[in-house]
Amino acid sequence: MKYRPSKSFVYLMVTFCPITVALVFGLLPELPGMAVRPIPGEITFSSEKPTSPITITVSARERSSSQRSMEWFEEGYENLMKWEYNPWKTNKPDDFGCHYLKLLGSNSPSDKAYCREMERRIEAWYQKLLLRYPEMAVAMKTVPDDQNGFLKWLEFSERWKTTHGPGVSSLVLPKELDQYLNHEGPWNAEVTKTWLAQQKALVDEIRTIGLMPDESVNGIAVDRWGFIPARLARSCAQSLMLEARLAAEQGDTATALESIKAAKGLADHFTGVETPTLLGATVQILLQRGLEKFTFTELLPTLPAGQLDPIAWEKVLNPVVSPPSEFARYMKGTWSATTRQYVLPMLLDAEDPDVITDGGDFLDAQVAPFVEIVRTHDRAAI
Repeated sequence: MKYRPSKSFVYLMVTFCPITVALVFGLLPELPGMAVRPIPGEITFSSEKPTSPITITVSARERSSSQRSMEWFEEGYENLMKWEYNPWKTNKPDDFGCHYLKLLGSNSPSDKAYCREMERRIEAWYQKLLLRYPEMAVAMKTVPDDQNGFLKWLEFSERWKTTHGPGVSSLVLPKELDQYLNHEGPWNAEVTKTWLAQQKALVDEIRTIGLMPDESVNGIAVDRWGFIPARLARSCAQSLMLEARLAAEQGDTATALESIKAAKGLADHFTGVETPTLLGATVQILLQRGLEKFTFTELLPTLPAGQLDPIAWEKVLNPVVSPPSEFARYMKGTWSATTRQYVLPMLLDAEDPDVITDGGDFLDAQVAPFVEIVRTHDRAAI
């Protein structure tokens, strides 16, 4: 007699067999990953280092719609996250990653201790990233403090901010000199001479910084140099330009050359460091172009007859064409600054309620475009 399964048994098998198959082939392979849950403040990489950059290709037909989508995403994302009907809405008004930045400004001993430990972890993880992406590493210099023009500039700018407050972001020039520098008024030698005499100690310090032979960020906290304000640097360079203009009018070519050399040196401090940022390069270009224009339009025509030495002035201004590898250097510096100042703190701050737990994938995606630019431009030549 043949055995016939009951209808209830058939229904049971029909119900549970697909579930069993799903468990065996779907869920079980994922169990190891599910067992190791991401720990807030810890970074792990889910895969080997990507061999090629992460790219998104959009066809010409799709470009217009994708652009609209990106514009909506950029403009509406924050509003969406604050929408009262959003199930993932948070009531925190701060931007993502602001927790650590707030702790940096705290006077609490526990907060200060936490930040010191964070600084140690950030630097340790930065070194790990350089091992994973050796093409982003740079050779650091050892420059004595008394010869480090960039360090002395940081000390000068920090002291200026402390003394004058955030409302005074540049040197305060007399109205006549400000108008002259902005091509809105004539040259006034008497006002310039009086102002330079009153500000002699200040201008002497600026000149000394500009004439320092080297620059380095080695051993300097990234929070001090990650952002370079342009207005103070520009006004300091202008004070030296005014000094050079007055000296040229008086026939003192040596002083005029030295003042312009110091202004040029001040500009070059921002890109002469091991990890110059794009912002620092922008400030350098701003100062360099203003210096060149001022020299050719205001200084050289003022020199007494027979005192113009084109070779000497060319040597001081040192106009050069930067190779593509220089842009790669700026990208290395920008990645170094942003990663240490913003990205790693956001990923390592376990006390941040918004800390993300897929930090390794985030870092791989963040460094990818920088690596591609460095690889491309380091190989390029003019």
